[in-house]
Amino acid sequence: MLRLDPAFPPLWRSPWAVQFGLDSVATLTAPDTWQERLIHELGTGLPAAALPLVAASLGAPAGGAEDLLAAISPALERPRPPTPTRAVIQVADDVAPAVVETLEAALACCGVALERSDWPGEMPSDRALPVVALAAHLVHPARAAALMASDVTHLPVILAGSRVRVGPLIVPGITACLSCLALTSTDADGGWPLLAAQLCGRPIVEVAPTLLVEAAAWAVRLLSGEGTTTPTSTELVLSAAPAPRFLPHLPHVRCGCRSPAGTATGGDRAVRATSSDPGSERPA
Repeated sequence: MLRLDPAFPPLWRSPWAVQFGLDSVATLTAPDTWQERLIHELGTGLPAAALPLVAASLGAPAGGAEDLLAAISPALERPRPPTPTRAVIQVADDVAPAVVETLEAALACCGVALERSDWPGEMPSDRALPVVALAAHLVHPARAAALMASDVTHLPVILAGSRVRVGPLIVPGITACLSCLALTSTDADGGWPLLAAQLCGRPIVEVAPTLLVEAAAWAVRLLSGEGTTTPTSTELVLSAAPAPRFLPHLPHVRCGCRSPAGTATGGDRAVRATSSDPGSERPA
């Protein structure tokens, strides 16, 4: 369907010039009558196959419609990825119920119908639905491994008080997984596994609602890329800063996530939970 983007309506800046959008993205000088009429039709939308016939009926010369589209192409509506309408939100007991409810409400406002799944527990019955893996500080390795072994597309949403990390969208066998991210962090800091282990199970009681709403909006955008065929994926770090921080990720060379034999166990090597209270644990 060919349609003018509502953000760039045709505006007459003079009796002989029309621009598209208040901040002009395209301008036509002295448009012909057929061009004005075709622009009007594009305001409501035209099937691409019907364009030549409609243009000819309006008096356009051969090839005129194609030239017009080229001239105003910045003002045309671009295809948008479909917004996911259903997803599973997988919740562990390290996130306060009020925080979960706020995020669920924000996702619902974005048009996503959610099913609730608890961790630990059974994997969602419909493996075709993407899973939003909500966690405090980090996703437990056993949980990440179970999602990978079940071949479920999943999106981590990790809460850390004044910061929320969203992504990357993990498509098993294609993109980087959470074990890949753990290995990358360990490459940068050999002490990362010990530090991360002390956060496993440490609860989050409060997160700013504004951060949760922003996280929901970005989560829906990332979920719209489900089925991606590129190994590069993006993680966002949201905070009080004016803009999110974008972190690209690639599969780690030492991770077995893209090997069927390594999928179910690849995540356990990077981070291990402590057996005692993580708030008081000290390295030996």
